[in-house]
Amino acid sequence: MSFGKSIFSIGITVLQINHLDNETLCNQVKYFCRNPNYNKMYNRDMGLNNPHLKELNEIVEEQSQIILNGMTSYPLRVSLQKVWGNHNLNVCITTPHSHRNSFLSAVYYPQSTDAILQFHSPFTDALLSHIPPIADNYHEFNSVFYDIYPKTGWLILFPASLMHNVLPSKEERHSIVYNIGVDS
Repeated sequence: MSFGKSIFSIGITVLQINHLDNETLCNQVKYFCRNPNYNKMYNRDMGLNNPHLKELNEIVEEQSQIILNGMTSYPLRVSLQKVWGNHNLNVCITTPHSHRNSFLSAVYYPQSTDAILQFHSPFTDALLSHIPPIADNYHEFNSVFYDIYPKTGWLILFPASLMHNVLPSKEERHSIVYNIGVDS
């Protein structure tokens, strides 16, 4: 190991949700993403009051609150800010990005077999710019990105400021994405 101790950490939560009606959720994503390559997120807004999202909204809010409670003892509450869908390849999500003005982001996959969600390290780029990009063993101190391979039913929560992108899928992929804020 190159360093003796890790002093900062970025956390993510990955959960398998088995009891949701994924077929209905996929149909909702398709309905709100009539043109799957249309980049404007506000045209893919699924609405936080959408009755088909009620149970998923509750799960996302509960899991977000658990994360917030683990970070502070101050009496704060999470609030869902926005929800939208992605169907197959949306060009805007293949470029690394973050979700500004939010505390957390969450993505649920009602259908996914070959998706790759790629997170980018906020720490290593500056350090690694001074050495050749070759290593025999990649670990938390020398990795620039981390890939997750979401499957159907996965819910992934992560800091909204964490740069990420989704690589193009060859197979059918649907995702439902949330921005989550904090209310005092």
